[in-house]
Amino acid sequence: MKHRLRRGLVASLLAVAITLPGGARPVQAFNPATIQTWITIATSAYNLVKSVLSSGASNDQIKAAVQQIVASIESAKTQILAHVDALAAAEAQACARHHVIEFADIDRFTPDTLQQWAQDATGCAVLIDSLIKVVTDKAQVDLLNLAANAVGPIALAARLRAGFSTAGLTATLRDANNVAISQLAALCSTRNEVGPNYSYVITVYSCSAYNGFAEARRQVYPSTTQPPIDTAAVADEATKNTSRAVSVAVLPTLQF
Repeated sequence: MKHRLRRGLVASLLAVAITLPGGARPVQAFNPATIQTWITIATSAYNLVKSVLSSGASNDQIKAAVQQIVASIESAKTQILAHVDALAAAEAQACARHHVIEFADIDRFTPDTLQQWAQDATGCAVLIDSLIKVVTDKAQVDLLNLAANAVGPIALAARLRAGFSTAGLTATLRDANNVAISQLAALCSTRNEVGPNYSYVITVYSCSAYNGFAEARRQVYPSTTQPPIDTAAVADEATKNTSRAVSVAVLPTLQF
């Protein structure tokens, strides 16, 4: 009988991947649609820039690529501005809003205006990067990271159109996303639950994000056919409603 109960317990735990209730109401959580919107905008923009730089594109091809980025930003402009407006840092909010609003008119800029605008957009991205490193409010880090991955594509596009280099800005965006991944990392821990007469041990690996969302996976010992706990997957799942998920997705596209 004990063996049947144990087998039943093991079977019920083999595929367990539970979301913990988290207790307190989350401080802030971006819905999956918001996260996916940012991933789509940023990865497509960064990949376009990479493609242009690696192929030695003509001016017309650069303009066409930039217009694709413009269209992507325009399609989510209202959503982007709503998150930008929640930034506590007034200077970051102002520069991000400025460049999101004006980006649609980039084809109408004179050469002098375009160069100055590209430099200003770069300065905005650098400002946001610097704030991500020093702000201690994780909800604000979350918003700043979203802003970095909206202003970043805009600034890269503007620099392409202006004929400026992009390496320094690309490195800054990599830095911002790496810092955000660290700042918004889940807190994880392991505990063991011992069965009757030490007949089995359940190792529980759980992670929680700053906003109260959490995830846990369980592993039964003695060993079964159950695969080892994927600790990185648990941490990623706990933080999937934060901009950390955006950074994890976009960083590989910033390797250029």
